[in-house]
Amino acid sequence: MDWKVTDYLALWGAFVATGVAGWNIYRDFLKRERVGVSGGFRLIFDGQGGPVENCFMISVVNHTDKPLRVTAVSGYQYNWWKRLFLTKVMRRKKLKAWLLPHRTLNGDLPFTVAAKDRIDILYAHTPEQLPDIGQLIVTTADGREWTMRSRDMKAIRTEQAKEKAKAKAA
Repeated sequence: MDWKVTDYLALWGAFVATGVAGWNIYRDFLKRERVGVSGGFRLIFDGQGGPVENCFMISVVNHTDKPLRVTAVSGYQYNWWKRLFLTKVMRRKKLKAWLLPHRTLNGDLPFTVAAKDRIDILYAHTPEQLPDIGQLIVTTADGREWTMRSRDMKAIRTEQAKEKAKAKAA
């Protein structure tokens, strides 16, 4: 086989493109910043040992090497990214969204989370007061949105269902 200059250039271009693609996969998927969001209903205790109130707590864990600034907490009626396509195709109802208040029990948003640290955001919402949220999202100052794990959302909805059944029975 007789190789020409263009054949060598095409082979070199293929190697460079493969290296660039590998680097992008590493940077975007393997080495990306990670923030953990979890939550649920908790009891707050006063200094005397008695419960003060039932509240809704969101824990934000910063797994990155840089400080993180939490600017907003919001919720959607259901997992919007799973149903976005079907909503457009089937012309379903519009998606309901909630923005949780910036005033929390432990201060006002925004909160700064140090590198490799966590913060608990407390809201004075009981299970009856919290709207039916299917997906909870924490927004950071860099514009990224971090979602709560689905198992935590299932536990929250189960707690809400129990409280609603209790209220209905009473």
